[in-house]
Amino acid sequence: MYPSLTSISILLIERNSPSTSSSQPHAHNNAAQKAPETLTKRQRQNLQKREKEKAAKADAEAERVAALGKHKREAEKARMVEQAGKASGKTASGGMKATVDERGKLVWE
Repeated sequence: MYPSLTSISILLIERNSPSTSSSQPHAHNNAAQKAPETLTKRQRQNLQKREKEKAAKADAEAERVAALGKHKREAEKARMVEQAGKASGKTASGGMKATVDERGKLVWE
């Protein structure tokens, strides 16, 4: 489900390449530009930690979006029930009833 360490490292290398980054080099760019096999143990640990944090953040965001959707549906349902309750108090056509007489004409009584 989660991307591999190698694919993340490659994405970081591509994202931080000199053609796309600013003109001033950053300290973390040097570590990200190394091949995944040449990362130090600490760099690999930090990369894994960041991946876990990103995954946890993505999961939390998915839960938040799902909860928001559920809340909106419940609010809409409650609003519809409330409107339906108000509408039932009205009588159609002002209380008059439409019928058809013996000649086939519509008559309001």
